[in-house]
Amino acid sequence: PRIVILDEATSALDAANEAALYQRLKDSDTILISIAHRPAVLAYHTQVLQLKGDGAWALHKAADYQFDAD
Repeated sequence: PRIVILDEATSALDAANEAALYQRLKDSDTILISIAHRPAVLAYHTQVLQLKGDGAWALHKAADYQFDAD
């Protein structure tokens, strides 16, 4: 597929399998859209769309983004 949307798709995987999946998709030039809470997935994306609630949002460079501690 040209575009893949992953909604917590790797939440049940260990880190090695998660990395293998994302690397395979990245190598195939697939456009990735992920909904995730694991910071490791940032390595496979260029941007993060942060939904802040009440319709507010922010766009960040993935390389600079930090997940909230809570």
